[in-house]
Amino acid sequence: MRKYNCVLFDLDGTLSDPREGIFRCFRLGLRSVGLDEPDDERLRAVIGPPLYDSYTRLYGLTPEQAQTAIAAYRADYAVLGYRQNRLYEGVFPMLRALHQAGLFVMMATSKPEAPTMDIIRHFGIAPYFDFVAAASMDHSRSEKSKVIEYALQNAPGISKEQMVMVGDRQYDLLGAQAHGLDGIGVLYGYGSYEELSACPHVFLASAPQELCSFLLEHKLSTKRP
Repeated sequence: MRKYNCVLFDLDGTLSDPREGIFRCFRLGLRSVGLDEPDDERLRAVIGPPLYDSYTRLYGLTPEQAQTAIAAYRADYAVLGYRQNRLYEGVFPMLRALHQAGLFVMMATSKPEAPTMDIIRHFGIAPYFDFVAAASMDHSRSEKSKVIEYALQNAPGISKEQMVMVGDRQYDLLGAQAHGLDGIGVLYGYGSYEELSACPHVFLASAPQELCSFLLEHKLSTKRP
């Protein structure tokens, strides 16, 4: 098995539980075009994919309706929605331990940069990230594979064999595979065991503490690039 000196983390469902804020804001977006979704269980599927994809593919909105819904979503999320988030237990000490161990830690999220930075600053974890790769506001960089590509462009002198992507959905693991990276799935987020086990992976973690132990055991070096 490979050893790593760089870890890429997804955000929603991997480091934090965004359920309350995302569900409320997503419903605001639907209501802005005359729709609603009363079923919380169905809304679980919108955590992970880009907003545009969720509104168009899952709810059948036209491109114009999707833009209206996204604008309503983002207007509220920027003020309140991002605060309705919580770190999973064990995430803060995990990030601190990885940083102190010398691993190069990156974010690779399909959430746009502004709310991503709001969230990690809100929780005080921004200092533990060497680079934050997020989606662009114009949707040109929203698919996970494109976000990972952006992260790779900002990984100083690190080979793909020394990098691993961590996420809770198939998009994370398939995005990693598309770029020749190993992938780790987390089972405490919003992807099921069936979804993650069907994707290429080197490990499935049941908790942040278990994930941290695996990463430290498979650490390549003790010095950040």
